[in-house]
Amino acid sequence: MVRIDLKSLRASRKREDIEKNKAEYISKRAGIEGSNSALKRKGQDKLNVRGIDKTTVVSGLKVTVQNIKRFIKYMQGGYKPKSELEPLCGMTAPVPG
Repeated sequence: MVRIDLKSLRASRKREDIEKNKAEYISKRAGIEGSNSALKRKGQDKLNVRGIDKTTVVSGLKVTVQNIKRFIKYMQGGYKPKSELEPLCGMTAPVPG
């Protein structure tokens, strides 16, 4: 008789799920890493306030300002449509059709 631990079975299923949806997990991580990087460049890494409440307010305001700036850039046409972007990897090839 073979015994398989339920915890091992769950871990195996989770690994399979991550492997199948790898691109989805990567794209989410890349998005948040870019946001964190932008906030750090604007001073989020060194705040001039102390305390949880003040830090929360200042951080929230910085995130709000970043979102407003991105919205303004979007409204002014600063972002390229996805169809005009270059392919992310590999080389271009003709599609038979």
